[in-house]
Amino acid sequence: MDYWLPVCEISMLTQCNFSINHLIYAVRRHTYLARCEELHEFIREKATQLPDDVGADFKIICQQVSQQNAFEQDFQATELQVQMINQTAEQLLPFLHRKHG
Repeated sequence: MDYWLPVCEISMLTQCNFSINHLIYAVRRHTYLARCEELHEFIREKATQLPDDVGADFKIICQQVSQQNAFEQDFQATELQVQMINQTAEQLLPFLHRKHG
């Protein structure tokens, strides 16, 4: 038995391997492009379903969220002031009882 392939058979195998790799690449590229097209179509459909005034509404909502965050920060600062006043009042109560007692 001859275990050595003739040069022409090696050349054919190399070409087949190249062709298979080329086909695999082409299939992957086609799949990628098909998925991109499907995604693009989905985005187009969703864009047509949105009302035209969503952009303005979104801007207003963002402003309201910002105002809400500022309000919460102010409220937290006020809460700390109330706690400090309560602590001061608790410290003053014993003096008030001594003065009137």
